[in-house]
Amino acid sequence: MFITQKAFRALIKQAYTGAGLTVGRREERLLFCGSYWGIEVMREALPNKSLAAVIELTGELPEDGGLFKATKEGGIQYEIPETYWDITAAAEKAKDCYKVSNVMVQSGDKVYRVLQAESEQRETQLINNLFIDAVDPKEMNFGYESYIEGPLAAGTNTHAVYWKNEACVMAAFLMRKEDMKENELVEFLKGIDLEE
Repeated sequence: MFITQKAFRALIKQAYTGAGLTVGRREERLLFCGSYWGIEVMREALPNKSLAAVIELTGELPEDGGLFKATKEGGIQYEIPETYWDITAAAEKAKDCYKVSNVMVQSGDKVYRVLQAESEQRETQLINNLFIDAVDPKEMNFGYESYIEGPLAAGTNTHAVYWKNEACVMAAFLMRKEDMKENELVEFLKGIDLEE
């Protein structure tokens, strides 16, 4: 899995103590979701430390085909498997490449990174910098993984970006720029090639 242990643990803990950590299993793939992110990974590519961190919070994993949401306050609530977010299928539709710029925007206590589409329109998006820091090729299990694609999106009017490889997919929702006072700055950046 190309996601750092530190980032994975932070994401699952934040979800578990907040709106809930969704955990699912479909054959050899495990799903972990918070309110603004999702990770789908082959069980064999998931480090044992990551699996242990999930079990430490939830106490269990679902059976094959099962799905539950776990919260610190409410325990575990099993859900209908049809609600399973197929992150891998969604990532397959993501063909538009974004580049990660060096431009960061702070809004309140959060730091966002500006992503810029590699298309002529140079559409800009904001993503929590946590996700940029989470992706690390050194974390890959080279028995199952050999590359990382991303960030990718399904069009420039998208709500999420994806990183993916043979064994793992991570989805992260983008910040709604119109909700930020820095929106004018981010829109202005469309006119600049941020790679120069």
